[in-house]
Amino acid sequence: MEQQNQNFLALIKAMKLPTQPRNLRLPDFDPEKKDMDARAWATTADMCLTDENKEGDSLVIALSRALKRSTSTWLSSVSFPGMTWTEFKELFVARYDCSTTPASFLIDLQARKPKENECYASYAAALMTSIMSRWNSLSVEKIAIATVLAHISRFDNRVQHLAFTKNIETRNQLQQELQAVSFMKRKIPHDDREGSDLKRPRPGTSNAIVENWHLRSSDSKSKTHTSTTTTTSTITCFHCRELGHYASSCPRRGAGNNAGAVTSKTTTSKRVDLCVVTAPAGTLRHSGEQFYFRYDSGAECSLIKESIASKFCGKRINQTVSMTGIGQTSVISTFQVLAVVEIDDISIEVCFHVLPDYNLQHDILIGYDILSHGLTVQISSSRINFFRQSLIESCYIDREIDFSNINTDLPLESRNELIALLKSFEKYFSSGIPSAPADTEPMKIRLKDPNKTVNRRPYRFSPSERQIVRNKIDELLRAGVIRPSSSPFASPILLVEKKDGSHRLCVDYRELNDNTISDRFPLPLISDQIDRLCGGHFFSILDLASGFHQIRIDDESIERTAFVSSEGQFEYVSMPFGFKNAPAVFQRAMLNALGNLVNAYVVVYMDDLLIVASNVTEALEKVEFLGYEVSQGEIRPNPRKIEALTALPPPETVTQLRQFIGLASYFRQFVPQFSQVMAPLYALTTGTGKLSWKPEHEVIRQKIIFALTNEPVLLIHDPNAETELHTDASAIGYGAVLLQKKDGKLHPVAYYSKRTTSAESKYHSYELETLAVVNAVKYFRRYLHGRKFVVVTDCSSLQSTRKARLDSARPQMVGFSTKF
Repeated sequence: MEQQNQNFLALIKAMKLPTQPRNLRLPDFDPEKKDMDARAWATTADMCLTDENKEGDSLVIALSRALKRSTSTWLSSVSFPGMTWTEFKELFVARYDCSTTPASFLIDLQARKPKENECYASYAAALMTSIMSRWNSLSVEKIAIATVLAHISRFDNRVQHLAFTKNIETRNQLQQELQAVSFMKRKIPHDDREGSDLKRPRPGTSNAIVENWHLRSSDSKSKTHTSTTTTTSTITCFHCRELGHYASSCPRRGAGNNAGAVTSKTTTSKRVDLCVVTAPAGTLRHSGEQFYFRYDSGAECSLIKESIASKFCGKRINQTVSMTGIGQTSVISTFQVLAVVEIDDISIEVCFHVLPDYNLQHDILIGYDILSHGLTVQISSSRINFFRQSLIESCYIDREIDFSNINTDLPLESRNELIALLKSFEKYFSSGIPSAPADTEPMKIRLKDPNKTVNRRPYRFSPSERQIVRNKIDELLRAGVIRPSSSPFASPILLVEKKDGSHRLCVDYRELNDNTISDRFPLPLISDQIDRLCGGHFFSILDLASGFHQIRIDDESIERTAFVSSEGQFEYVSMPFGFKNAPAVFQRAMLNALGNLVNAYVVVYMDDLLIVASNVTEALEKVEFLGYEVSQGEIRPNPRKIEALTALPPPETVTQLRQFIGLASYFRQFVPQFSQVMAPLYALTTGTGKLSWKPEHEVIRQKIIFALTNEPVLLIHDPNAETELHTDASAIGYGAVLLQKKDGKLHPVAYYSKRTTSAESKYHSYELETLAVVNAVKYFRRYLHGRKFVVVTDCSSLQSTRKARLDSARPQMVGFSTKF
């Protein structure tokens, strides 16, 4: 019987249908609705969620349905795979819940009113939800303090400032703060303040000028009514800006935009009148939406309504700023929004001070702080236009090249021959981007997966960088290097600073490069190119102007080069920087163009061409080539490259240490026993993060810098000169120096060094010496093969190895040494 019951239960479980997950639905959140409370919404949504749907795709789908308008765009920018409700709630509250004191919250609450045809019951329910979510954890004393402050703030703006800026939590603290306000009130009487010479706050202070608070003094009226001024004249209505009553009893409520007009006879009897001149209007764009604004040339900052600020994306700054106008009437801004907007197709970053809606007649007020972005303003009676002065680099004027200022040490006769030669090829010189590509084979982009595209968002730039990007794109468009695009490919761009401080526009093609079939055309070794300079006494170097942009792109491959920026989408018609096959394509084009000249007297490495000559009519005396300075058969490190090494500070991280080692290794042939000297630093590169940099490590760094800054000189290898190879070895490492005779003396041609492995460090001394000789000969094989040379060591290890039996010595070393 018991077995039958178990089988019956198992049958029921097997027949039970799996429960379908319910469709999660969260309440809507619309930041444009003034009564929306971010913290209250988060509390309500928290109750709607269960443990199963507090993370994953179901959460993101539910949020995308609930968040409206700008919050939907914000969600797409902050969401990530695996995001949980706790992580989202923290980001959401920090973004949309402005940090306020209980008193300031109550002041804002008093200014609210139900919408037209809104039921009082639903309006009250929304207020209760907002109050309970914010005050649920407050004590009775804190609630009473907030109520008292909100009540007294109606009579004195200084108490309102106190309510917004300080979170008063005890009764004693409240009494102290109010006593301080009362002391200030006795110290500065109202009559003296109203009769004083009122001035605009100085620029740079935290005070700013608020729209329609620019009041003008009427001397005749002020003299007549000064004696009759009462305490009620110091009370200012936040709705119509008139004196003598509160906003709650304002007779102009519901009058629309004409509320600020001065029409009543009682108003004209006051000491000051409102300025009713209409400010010039315009439109701006932000995140694809269009907004209207007014421009005030006397306002020190830009203002925005709280309801409009909720639609703006940007950095939120919690800073309390007092907005003050003539008459000392003030209002408090508790936070600011740093947002990027477009006005008249000009992209600028503006700091907007956020104010309650009832404090601004218009949605946005632009102040004269916008002019700090280098803008020029043209104002008409009802319209305003902004312009940005064109930079000099955007102006192109064809000027005749002045060859008389050529920097050369040639004698006068040879100098004149050089100038005549240059003038005969004057039309080939260019100071900008060539507008016509070369007649070479176009570059083709072959993809591993033809169905895979690149879809990346543009990188963000500062306003000054965006102007540089705009100028670069305009320059490339004029030269015909790029054109507007509607390609499915979209790679972002970045700016790379060049040696002269200018910038180069590069495209981040990393994703495209990963999907591109590599071009295997080889680039020449720099050391081989340097060796070809032997025998030359005069050198001429040619640097191609924007060489990459002179190579055309195959028509079918053009759309794959498309990139995006704040200016739109464009694609390259000529070869761009940043593409992985560009060096190989360019090197092939150069070799094809030069033909047999490459094997004669022209040395080419991508866009650097060097002409080697033995007489003055063919070349100049001194030249810098491939990072080295070449002169009279000798090579030295380029001083500018060495400056980059010496400018590096002592490394603090492993990454910085690797950067130093990588740059120093480029000139290792100038430093004797480089590997042995750098061995302690190599040992530090195995870790990550912070670096334990000790004095002995700094000594090694300074030793390398000293060796490279004291003008190390190497001879260019001469295949006909007498050659010696000097070697040395130890358990730590081994090294060698290749020497050649010149003028009866030995001079270094190149250095070689290498650390020993753990197995090699255990070799016998004569085996280490043999190892040093064998590996040095391998390294310098291009110089030593097929010729006689002398090997100099500090012991007879090589002879011992030859006499030893083959099985007792290292057979591979003995076998290799017999070839020489």
